[in-house]
Amino acid sequence: MNKKILKVMTVVTIATVFFLGGCGNRTANDAKKVEGAGFNSPEEAITAYAEAFKEQNLEKMMSTFAVETYCERYDANEYTRWMSAITPQNYMDQPTAPTTDPFTRELNIESRRGSLAESFRYHKLAILSATCTDNEVKALLDESLETGVALHGDENIIRLASEVTRYNASSIANVEISIGETLQPEELSNEYVSLTSLRRMKRHADVCRADGFKSVAIVLNIDGEKAVLCMDTVRYGDKWYNLYCGGNVGNMLLLHNKKRGLAISDSGVDVEALLSKHGETGRAAREELKAAEAEWTEQHAEFLREYRAWTEGLSDREIDVLIEKEMLQDLRGIDPRNDIMMMSFEEMLAFFEIRLD
Repeated sequence: MNKKILKVMTVVTIATVFFLGGCGNRTANDAKKVEGAGFNSPEEAITAYAEAFKEQNLEKMMSTFAVETYCERYDANEYTRWMSAITPQNYMDQPTAPTTDPFTRELNIESRRGSLAESFRYHKLAILSATCTDNEVKALLDESLETGVALHGDENIIRLASEVTRYNASSIANVEISIGETLQPEELSNEYVSLTSLRRMKRHADVCRADGFKSVAIVLNIDGEKAVLCMDTVRYGDKWYNLYCGGNVGNMLLLHNKKRGLAISDSGVDVEALLSKHGETGRAAREELKAAEAEWTEQHAEFLREYRAWTEGLSDREIDVLIEKEMLQDLRGIDPRNDIMMMSFEEMLAFFEIRLD
């Protein structure tokens, strides 16, 4: 064979192998990534989850949540300070830090996926319970979800337990789910815009090392009955992702943890009453926050004065040492540079995506 032709064929072959190998690796890596590209708003993020849940598309449901970015940014040391303890959650539901190797990173991602899948399962079970037509099975299902049920050799309970197990495995494909409007968190609870709530959410955002944080809710119609799904969302860069099902607003509504933020007929929340006054609740909350602007601005200025006086003449390194020492003395202490009072009123509104109009 002509040497020149052989040389060209060799180059082409090598280039082809390199190209295909490179494409194959990129495709494999892309396929392994759990989180999607993110959304332009918290409302888009929760709506995408609701639509994916309606489709029963697990991959799409997962992709609406921060997974890889969450695991990479998560600050376990900050979480430990916040809790003032090391708990099993440090090792199970939350990422461990620092993520120093690929194996630990993959463990963190799988842990996050597992935690989210558990929330999705509880959403399914809540819908199964709400649409169950057998009152005995429904009662035992609800009790088993909330407190657990001991059988104690009771033949009737054992029979019902078998029915509950069978029912838990049934499909929600025949449940009619439609998606309604999104709701602002202060429309469900005016406590959301209180200083205590904002400070707590800021601390949570610091643990996630987030660039923005907001609770949001969406109205669902499940077999003709109204429901509300609550969600915490987080911003990384300019993109929003779902963070936790339930979250801050779910806690304020006193939803049971096993409901994962889904307020439905048997959740202990009067959904119809909640929705009938959400506009009034939201207006009152926003007016209350507007009225607090002057006080916020004054406290912000005072906080900055005290901080500057405390750190005057110190280098950045000396300030780090000083603050670390103070925080070690009080594990629940917060780095003053992260305190919500470092934010102006306008910065606070932007961080939490709160609209006063």
